[in-house]
Amino acid sequence: MFYIFDYGATIDTPGNHWGKVIWHAYERVGVPVVEAVYREAYVYAERYLGSHQTILPTDGFRTTLSKKLRLQLDHLGLFSDRLHTTLLDDLYSRTEANVAASKTVLQTLKQQGHSLALVSNFYGNIPAVLREFGLEELFSVVVESATEGIRKPDPRLLSLCMERLGAVAAETIVVGDHLTKDIQPAQSLGCHTVWIKGEPWSSEHDAASGVMPEHTVTSLQEILELQNLLTEY
Repeated sequence: MFYIFDYGATIDTPGNHWGKVIWHAYERVGVPVVEAVYREAYVYAERYLGSHQTILPTDGFRTTLSKKLRLQLDHLGLFSDRLHTTLLDDLYSRTEANVAASKTVLQTLKQQGHSLALVSNFYGNIPAVLREFGLEELFSVVVESATEGIRKPDPRLLSLCMERLGAVAAETIVVGDHLTKDIQPAQSLGCHTVWIKGEPWSSEHDAASGVMPEHTVTSLQEILELQNLLTEY
């Protein structure tokens, strides 16, 4: 079988949107801002990163997260070295734990003889992020939006990955956290789908999407429990 994974909120969180992940860190640390105002700062930072070459190809995850948090806190007028470092350390330690758990699943699938690939909307530095967490050797193919000039939900990004992987749709399982960016493109190409259902940015989005994945899990670890069903394809 061929497994194609999303990265953000699929491997580094258990399906939880990064906007919500960072917000909960704000809550834990006690940042004096309401969620509606934080959301504006989060969107501002993401748009800025998408239109400026702030993230370098050599930036690992910690550096990427540090730059993202700085943009948010600057926008909120709340930046201080102490607050920035506290948030960064909190989020990074939790991400390390999540990625370590995901890595165990990926290693198991690879040891079982499956081919693994990655398709991600990212900033042009996904190889550096994978190296930081020791994941680079697990994926035969890595396809990133910033490098290819194509962003999900455009199915061409997934199709490109399948072509490079030598995968056929009937034997391909796409795993992701986003119904319209991951699951819908996969289904349009005839692939099998596993949706990791976590905490979304907007609950209304899931209800309105109308996308129906073949399997729904709440963590990457649950994929191993689906092996009997998935290997029947």
